[in-house]
Formats: sequence, C-alpha cells, structure tokens
Amino acid sequence: MKVSRATLKDAPYLDDLIAHNQALFEGRFHSADATELIGSSTVSVIVRDEKSNIVGFVAFEMAPVKTGLGLATKWESTNKGLANGKKINAKNSLWISFFHAEKLYEQEVCHAVVETLFKEMTSLEVILYALPSNTKPYAPFTEGGIFVEIGHDSKTEGEAEVAASTPRIFLVDATQYRPQLTIRIARVEDHDDLVPIFDRQTQVLTKDHGEYYLTKIINAQNVSNKVLVGEVSGNPVGLMGLTSDIDVKILSDCFDLKAFNHLYKPREPTGANKKEEMKKKKEKSTNTALTNAVCITMFCLDKAHEGQELPFLLEAFRLFPDIDYCILTIPHISPEIKLLENFTYIQPLPSNVFSHSLYLVHRASIHGGEISVRWSTKDDLKAFKSLLNSLDNRTEILEAAATRVEAQAKQLPVNRPINACFTVVFNGEAAGMVVLNGGEARDISTLYSEYAVHEIVPQKKTPPNAHATILYYICDPSFATKKREILLDILCKFGKKVLHYRVHPGDHVQDILDVMLQISPRKIPAPSSYLPSLDYEENGTKQMSSRHNFAVFCTTSRLLNNPRVNLNARIVVVGATSTALSFVSKILLDTRANLRSLTIITARGIEEKDCSLTGFFPVESDFNQTRLNRLAFAARVKVVQARLSRVDCKRKVVILTYGKVVPYDYLVLAPGLQDQTPEKVTVISQQYLDDQRRKAEERKRAEEAANQEMKELGYQPEENPDDDDNQEKDEEEEVGPDEPPAEEIKGVFSVKDNGSSESFLEFVDENSKSAPSVDQRTLRILIYGSTTTAVTVIRGLINRGFKAESIFWLREKSRSTVVPKGIHRLNMWHGGNPRIETHVLMKLHELGIKLLGEGEIRTVRHDRGTLMGVHFMPSKVNWIKKFPKDVKMLESESPEQENLWYFPCGALLCCGNPDVSPNIFDAVRQNSFVYDGRLVVNRFFETHDPHVLAAGTIARFSRREGKHLPIECFNPMEVGEVLAERIVDSFLCSDPYKNSRVPNFRRPKARVAIYPGEINFFHCHLPAYTLEKEKGKVMEDDRPQKYYQLVFNDSGTLECFSYYGEDVIDVKKMACLLGLPHTYMNGIFDQAAKQNKDVVEFLHATWSMALFHDQFQKERQMINHIMFEWASTVLNDKENKQDRETVKELVGLLKKGQNEDQLEHIVDKIPVHQKKIIQRRLVTFLRDNKDHLPYV
Repeated sequence: MKVSRATLKDAPYLDDLIAHNQALFEGRFHSADATELIGSSTVSVIVRDEKSNIVGFVAFEMAPVKTGLGLATKWESTNKGLANGKKINAKNSLWISFFHAEKLYEQEVCHAVVETLFKEMTSLEVILYALPSNTKPYAPFTEGGIFVEIGHDSKTEGEAEVAASTPRIFLVDATQYRPQLTIRIARVEDHDDLVPIFDRQTQVLTKDHGEYYLTKIINAQNVSNKVLVGEVSGNPVGLMGLTSDIDVKILSDCFDLKAFNHLYKPREPTGANKKEEMKKKKEKSTNTALTNAVCITMFCLDKAHEGQELPFLLEAFRLFPDIDYCILTIPHISPEIKLLENFTYIQPLPSNVFSHSLYLVHRASIHGGEISVRWSTKDDLKAFKSLLNSLDNRTEILEAAATRVEAQAKQLPVNRPINACFTVVFNGEAAGMVVLNGGEARDISTLYSEYAVHEIVPQKKTPPNAHATILYYICDPSFATKKREILLDILCKFGKKVLHYRVHPGDHVQDILDVMLQISPRKIPAPSSYLPSLDYEENGTKQMSSRHNFAVFCTTSRLLNNPRVNLNARIVVVGATSTALSFVSKILLDTRANLRSLTIITARGIEEKDCSLTGFFPVESDFNQTRLNRLAFAARVKVVQARLSRVDCKRKVVILTYGKVVPYDYLVLAPGLQDQTPEKVTVISQQYLDDQRRKAEERKRAEEAANQEMKELGYQPEENPDDDDNQEKDEEEEVGPDEPPAEEIKGVFSVKDNGSSESFLEFVDENSKSAPSVDQRTLRILIYGSTTTAVTVIRGLINRGFKAESIFWLREKSRSTVVPKGIHRLNMWHGGNPRIETHVLMKLHELGIKLLGEGEIRTVRHDRGTLMGVHFMPSKVNWIKKFPKDVKMLESESPEQENLWYFPCGALLCCGNPDVSPNIFDAVRQNSFVYDGRLVVNRFFETHDPHVLAAGTIARFSRREGKHLPIECFNPMEVGEVLAERIVDSFLCSDPYKNSRVPNFRRPKARVAIYPGEINFFHCHLPAYTLEKEKGKVMEDDRPQKYYQLVFNDSGTLECFSYYGEDVIDVKKMACLLGLPHTYMNGIFDQAAKQNKDVVEFLHATWSMALFHDQFQKERQMINHIMFEWASTVLNDKENKQDRETVKELVGLLKKGQNEDQLEHIVDKIPVHQKKIIQRRLVTFLRDNKDHLPYV
C-alpha cells in the first residue's frame, strides 16, 4: 500500500469510489463530498494498491465533527489524555472526519494510513475517531487491534445515561508505531552496523575517508567531541557526531545571530569599569571557552525510524549541560532532513560567503516544557513590554493588544470576541504574543475578488467569520520552530479556519512567511468604458486603492500540517526583464516549495519604463509597482543594483563591475536584448578629418609642383601604375588617433531604460546653460532604428516640446540574423502590417517629422568629444531626393565609403535592433558557453553548465531540440513561468529529466504603444503565426482614425490581432481572445458583415466580460473534458448509432474548419441532457463570479 496526500485531481475518482455508499457515509460523517473534504480537511490522504489503483480515502480534522454533543468545541477540556501522560490537544492529535476503503482492503488501508501519518508527522501523538453512539462503527475501528475504544466509567445512573448519549471514542497511540530509541555513547563495535546505514544514503564518506572512517571518529571522542548511537532492541539504527570546538566568529560574520548573542554565553553583570569591560569584550571575540553552542558534525538515521530524531537532541544537551544552542550546517542545495524540523533557519547576512546554510535550536524548545497559547489578560501586558523593547512600533502594538484584552475580559468565556490577542506561554511565562483581527464580510469578499484566495479556501464553504488576519506576531526567536503549533492552537481557540497576513510596502515583516502560502493577485475584467463607472483602470484591471496595495499570505490547518518543502539553494537572476520577473514571481507563488534565497542583479533596479505622455517607451505593464507590492518583492527578493562583469563557473560566483562577489547555486541569465548601435559604429573626429584633408591638399599641391617642374625641364612625367597602390599603402600605414567609444561622445544616446532618457534630457539642459540664447528645443535630433521604441521616442520628444521640424527619423535597414524574416517584421514597429506602416508614416509627415527612409549608420563624427553628425548609407535612391540640403554625400576614394552621406545633428538617439550587451557576451565567451546568435540551451534551459540557465530574448534552444524559433519569439511571461516550473521540479522530483519534452509555448505575444498624435497601437499574435502562413479568414476595417485586422486560421482560431486608432482599447482583453475559436465570440462573422459595425467595439461589449475572467480558461478546459468524455462514451456505445453519427460529424467539422450553419445544425443534434450539463456549469460559473461580472 502506498499512502500519499490527496489532491483535487483525485476528487473525480474518489467520488466514483464512495458513490455507492453515500447514505451510509452521511450518517457517520459530516460530509461525503470528496472535493469539499480535500479542500477543507486538515489532512486528507489516498491509498493506492500495487497497481496504483485508489483503494482508500481518509480525511482528518483538528477536532471531532458530527458527534451530536458539541464535542467539536469542548473536547480539549473533557478528554482523558494519553497513556504517556500528555494531554490531547489540537497540536498533537487528529480526528478522523471521513474513512472509506474497498471491502477487501479496509484493514490494510487503516494500518498503512496510521503508520504513515505517525512517521511523517513527528508532533502527532494520537489519532482518534468520534462516532455517534447509535451508529455501528467500521470494522477497522473494532477489529485488527489498531484502534482501542475509550469510554466513560459510569458509576451512577445519571452518569450512565450521559454515557449512553455520548459519542464513542476510538484511539490509536503513536507508541504502537514508533519504537522508542535508546541513545548511548558510540562504541567501536558499532562500526559494522552503522556503515550500511550511511552508505544507503551516501557513499561519499566512504570514498573520501576510507572504509574505517567511523572507527576513527568513535576512537577520537573526548570532552569536546562526542558520538551518539541510537538503538532499537539492541540494534544500532542511527548516529550523531557532536563537537563543542567551534569558531563562532566565522558564523557571526556570515549569519544574523544577533538575537542569539552571536552564540556566545551571556556575561553576568560585574560592575567593572570601562577598561575591564573592553578587555572582556576583546576576550569574548577570541576565547572559544565562551562559546555557547555545540555543532552536529554528522548525522544518520535508518529510514524506517525517521521522525524519531528528538531523543538524539535531548541526549546531546544532557552531555553538554552548559550549552544552550545546538547548530547544524548543510550545503545550500541539500534538501532538509527530518531532524531540521526541530531547528530554526538562520538568515545569512548580505556579506555572507559561507558555503552552507546554518540551523539552530535552543535547548528550551525541546528540553523544557510545552509551548501553548491562551487568551491574553491584563497581567500579560507588562510581559509584552519586555518583548517589544527593540521594536520601533512597540507603542502601536501595545495599544492594539490592550484594546483587545479589554474586550476579551468582557466577552470571554461566554462569547468569542471579534478581534483577539493571544499570549504564547512557555513554562508559565510569556514567550510571545499574537494580535489578530476577525474577518469582516466586506473585507473578506474584497480579498476573494482581488486575490486568488479561492484556490486555497473555497468561498462557499468558508464564511467571513471563519477568517482572521494576523496583525502582529511577536515570539522569542528560540521558539521559531513552534510557529506551526502556535498557529494551529490559535485556529482552534479562536474558532477560525483561515489565518491571513498582509505585507504592506515598507513593513517590518513578521517571521511567519515560511509557514504561510502567498496568494496570487487576480486580474479582474473591466466593463466597457461607456458603462457606469466601477473604478476600473484603462488597462482592464480593477483599480486598487492604497489599502489593497499589499501582499496576502494565508494558512489553514491543512497547510500547516502539509508544509511546503524549504529550499536553501541560492538562485541568482541577472536582469529585470519580463521573463526574469515572471520567473521570480512564479517561484514566490509556488505551492510546493519555499525558496528562501532569491537575488536579482540589475543595473537600475526594478523599474517600470516611462510610457507616460512625455515618456520614451512602449507600454510595459506586466510588472508595475502595484503588482510588485502585491507580490511582496521588496520583502522576499534581494535586488542588487550593479552590472555583471564576469561569471566564475568553477567557484559558482558572479563578479560585479565594482568587485563584489555574489555566490550562486543556480544562475539564471535573463538580461534581455538592448540597442547596441554605439558598439557597432566607428568614431572619427572632425580634427582628424581636417588633418587628412589638409595633408591630401598638400600632397596634391606638391605633386602638381613636381609635375610642373618636370615639364619646365623638358621632361614628360611618366604615369606609374603602382602610384595608387603605394598611396593606399601609405594610407593604411597612417594610423588615426585613438578615438573614444561612441557612447562616450556627448550627444550619442542608446535608448535602453529610463536612465538613458534622463541622460538625454540632462544633456539638453546643460546645452541650455552653456548657450542660453539658443532654443535647445530646436536641437537637431536624429532617431535611428526600426523598433517600436523608435516611434515612441518621437512621441515623447514632441510632447516634451521639441520642434517637429528638428526631429529626423532614419529607419534601420539591417535585421536580426537569428529571427526569420517573417517573424522579424512582426516584431517591427508596424507589426508586419503595411497599412499600419502607411498610417504611421502619414501621421509623422502630418506632424512635420522629417523622414530619411531606411539606411545604416556607419560612423559617428565628433569635435572634441561632442557629436557633430553621422555618416550613413541609405538603402534606396528615391529617398535621397527628400534629404535636407545640408545632408551631403561624402567624397571618398575608398570603395567601402562610396554612397556614404553625412547628416549633421546635435543628438543621436539609437533605437536599433536589440542585441546582447558586451559584458554579457564576454561572460558567455569566457566560460565557453555555446553561442549561435543567441545563448544555446537545452529543453531544461541549461547551458553546458547545468547550474547556469538562460531564458528570454538572450537564449535559443539547441537545434537538436527541434525548436527553430529563438525564445524571444514567445511570450516572455510564459517563458519565465515554464523555467520556474522546471527549476522547482529539479529540486522536488527524483528524476526530473525523465519523460521531459521541449516546452510548447502557446500564449500570444503582444506589443502595446502610444504613437505620435496619441494614436494607440496594439499587435498580438500566436507563436505559430507568420506572415508567410496562409490565412483562413481576415476581418479588416480601415477608417480615417481607426484600423484593425483580425486573422483567423483554417480552424477558425484567432491567430493575429492588429489595431491602430485614437480610441483606447482594453489590450489585456483583446490579448485573451488570441487562441480562441470564433465560436466563443458571439457571432463575430455576422457582426462583421453588417455595415458600419465596429467589431472592436463589439468585442468590448458586456457579453464578453465572462470571456476575460481569470477562471474562464479553467472552466473552458473542464467543459472540453466533459464533452470529450461524452464523445468517448458515445463512440464506444455501438447501439447508440444516432449519437455516434453526431459525434463523427462534429469531429469532422472541427478538423475541416468552421462553418457556422453546419455547426448550428450539428449542435441541435446533441442530446438535451448533455446540453443542460454545460448550461448548468456556465450558470454556476456566472453566479459564483457575480462580484466580477456585474453586467452579465
């Protein structure tokens, strides 16, 4: 039998499993709905047989349910306790809320579930089942010796009546499944028993230290070094090595150990003078005798006894009675072992270069009494003051606590207060405090609307009063490992099902994020602009007020008992592109793993490019500041503002430009591509050109004088055919002066980010100061490039007041050698649409912008470091006639410089085809990474070094993977998410490379910009779409102020959408349409056939709001699954000929292509009951999301 956690994917199979006994379950359990049980139960597990068939399902809660006597709320005060003397509570017990197994497997399922839970949940001491007294129990609870019934001792007649109406309680104790370990000092003869245990887990020690390394360690024991052995029935099953000889100075320099006194023993006050204190302080840093920690040097435990690590720690502290802390270090990429459930993870300092992660445990947390939670009283407020001494907001916290304590004193124990304050108690003393707010209906409803809370807690089954929000969580750091127990106790005592925690920008984050799950922000569809206002933004997301500008974390009893896997691997991301940020956000929101170390290296931090009225860039709103705040980026991600200098793969470090070293375990290169025009052009000074012209004139005059003298002497000068060759050699031998790089020339700017636009404006201001009488808004500006940014820069300049007649645009002729020609045109400023191209050029001409056609800049000319102009080569002769008069062809005898023209200008704004930056390329070249126009990676995004990954526009898949398009052709958000899934799978899956495929990207790639004249541009296409591809049906409308084109393929699926017009459209909505069949668009072809019917406006109507809902795709997939199951059933039913023919016709139609008349005819043939199933699902979808769809 194999036991595993139940997921919602198992619900359909479980429903089939329990369907035939529905009435029986309803009498014994509060619910028999598998989906509800999996979603709301504290723990739910399934059991599979040897053929992987599900044969059992068991659900558990923290308290008994459906008992009939209110035991669910009062059981903690009435239970009898365990055999070992411990009291039963919510932290050490689970109650069965549902049990079902195949008849033949009942005993095996029960035994397997109980054994697995006691092994995996180390804090679990007892499993119970409460059954109404008038109900017959299952056989596993009365047979097989697994459960034991505990009852009342009825001494009087009244007590006997109470016992008869009291539920029957069945119990199984952990001691039956956990053999007790005996811990002793190791002996040499233990060697042969322990080596196989070590070798089963790792053979590194044997290879590195020899066959008898354990014998040497055991023989080397002394006062500072101990080796413990755990044995069961006299057989050694585990070993722990300890030493108190630790250099804590190194740990203190690398980790945040301030709360633990840097692992030194606290000094007793002596009243010594200042000189003696300084002497003792110096002694503290050098004398290891003051060390207050013992270190675990090695540990191993047989897999059959995992979960029984606590006795080792108890014995370790007994052997070192003067030590308060036990520490353990493990490599960053090593998974956490069961032993570490008792330890606290210590955060590394920013300067940390230590190669391991550090964990710590205080003796009080395992050797002292039990930690518990109780309602706070007035007496606790004094203790709270000492806990809050180091906090700046202590007054605010104390006021919140005092208010709640006063309310609790009035309402308890009769009623639970709305808001609460709890005291964390250890050995009768206050060790912490938790301040909470109860859930208000309006606030909780808003949370469900703005955040995907429904994915964790179903809204239907969880009323608002079952929610609570943690305002302050303060606890002694020594008890950091008890967070789960504390929160479970609060859930039980406060009567809540869900705990929330909110992180606002700039907040001091409480130490509870690792036991809570971050909730993803939602994208809410907005109504059309002509409908009543609901405070929606133009980009289609509901406007967030400042009180919703926060990140939400939540937890339930189920999540607390099924924690995520903690991973310490140091992931360093180079770049702040959409791919990089999508990768990081996907990791932050991952429900399986909690990655603790995420670092982003970017030159200017995480900034949103300015696309405002005076901005220079296209619209890029995937990660604005609001979204970053709702992802808690500042609290969970370290951002290093620097440029990458080089990568040392052997040392696994990134070296920054100013020398700082950033270590990594996995490096993700996602810097994106940027304009590199200044790197490609040559630089020449006006002084050098003047010198060359003067020398040429002098040489010519000397030759003419010599020829004249020869003639006067009566000699006829002979023509030497080698003169030209000699002259060329002389010119080659003459080396020009060293010129500065183009980016250092004043007036040359590469438009990459907000910093480059700011530098340009500063340049203009400096020129204004040096020449105040000259209007700098008339500065002649040349914009170079064929990208979307080139056009948006023109808009930004016009809106900033620059004269249109002083702005010139030279489009770049060259194209990317990596991206196919058809795809390259899709990525250009017109989206490969000639009509949009014509509209934009006509608008620029109307505004007065000077167009120079297409060409290529070869040289930048300067005078003493200041730009004078550029040398460029036009691509078409017909544009030369339109050049200004001062644009002249260069006179040159060199064939390479023929047809070069000189354009004088005061500023050059480069917006050319993006390429890899020199520093990234140097790092690639130094490490011998394969570079074929882009950095080559395999299907796992790995370079030849598996610890260095690349994604985004810088990368492309290897040719042998079968992907011909570079990754820049796909949706960057989707690429980042797929990369995150791959890297998390590499940590969690035993064989992540098994049955893996090359990612198949499906999401559309969109570009949004506002062009000169405040014209909106939108272009979106699927990855499979190309300009050369044969189109199925095209819907197009070209009006004076609006143009749009929708391209459908042969199957009726929308593949490309282009728009250019004055009206603002909801670009996020329109992007959602890509990939949908036309049948989802409410008869769009009929609408297009009507005269003067605006299809874009039609797509913005209220009927489409449900189409853009974030849950619609899931609903669509479920409906497709239902139809597929129906079709499969019909095709396998040979007797139902009519439905079989209908299915065949429908499948044939879908393969052949769209035909609405035929489709409507065939849909009429689908059985009524099947249509009603789909209709009910759609109605339920609309009803469940009515808060988001008010007009549907």
